[in-house]
Amino acid sequence: NSMRTLHIASRSQWEVALGQLEAWFISNEIDAAIQNKLFIAFDEIVSNIFNHNSQEIPIEIKVNCEKNPTLISLKFTDNCKLFNPLNSVKKEPAAIGGWGLDIVIQLMDDIDYKVVDNKNCLIVKKQIL
Repeated sequence: NSMRTLHIASRSQWEVALGQLEAWFISNEIDAAIQNKLFIAFDEIVSNIFNHNSQEIPIEIKVNCEKNPTLISLKFTDNCKLFNPLNSVKKEPAAIGGWGLDIVIQLMDDIDYKVVDNKNCLIVKKQIL
């Protein structure tokens, strides 16, 4: 049970995925404080993908959740146009929409972007020990 894949193709599925993520955290006995940080990261990253999508094709987001003894990683893969969000991190909050990825960078222990099979792939990691 240390791996789970979530699929999000619409804003309504986003809520469903959040519930699935919470169930996965609970079944893996993840500490509440760490859960909260991962929820914020999840929300900001998914929100970012929806807000920056300018193409007509339906969004497909896949989130691979993985736990090992010392850390949790969430890997977000999407089919939107290639964009490295780490290149555009703000130093101050925007008037609308808050911090975006800056808060994710502060809350996570590691964040990495790569292109895999011509898709965006953003990976965040949080130590649990």
